[in-house]
Amino acid sequence: VDNTAVEGVALQSNTGGGSNTAVGHSALAGSTGSDNTAVGRSAGHHGAYPLLDGSNNTFLGAYSSLGSAEERNNATAIGAYAIVDADNALVLGGTGANAVNVGIGVTAPTQKLEIVGGGIKLNGTGATRPDCDVTSGPGNRGLIWFTNAGGGANDTLAVCTKSFNTYAWRPLY
Repeated sequence: VDNTAVEGVALQSNTGGGSNTAVGHSALAGSTGSDNTAVGRSAGHHGAYPLLDGSNNTFLGAYSSLGSAEERNNATAIGAYAIVDADNALVLGGTGANAVNVGIGVTAPTQKLEIVGGGIKLNGTGATRPDCDVTSGPGNRGLIWFTNAGGGANDTLAVCTKSFNTYAWRPLY
């Protein structure tokens, strides 16, 4: 089974899953999945939704966990009280009182995302721009999209906005 559990009841219920690593009291205590990593008190086991059958998940930080009872795969929550609730997703920090600012090239970020010493590169090559509406998942309002036109055509940069109850892509460039 090749599981590694350190401290208290880490990986307590895992009888069939393998290649899990749990460090911290109650880390992955309810998990039966495989290839999961949890570091911190109750990581992957906190609250009403402990990780059960999911695989390839990572929880780094005390009480980092899932946001629903759905089985999750390849989900990552980083930071104390960080909650992830989608497959193939990475969440930095918690919400509410546990919310964090993220900094790249800065030691004390003052905004949700602060980048010092560089820019952000958007590459829309080969990707299909989604519809601009509120019915696509949580909605795409506020989404910024870059399209690398190639072949001598002009590139575009647009944002999905609402104006007079109509959603549309508005060009920025």
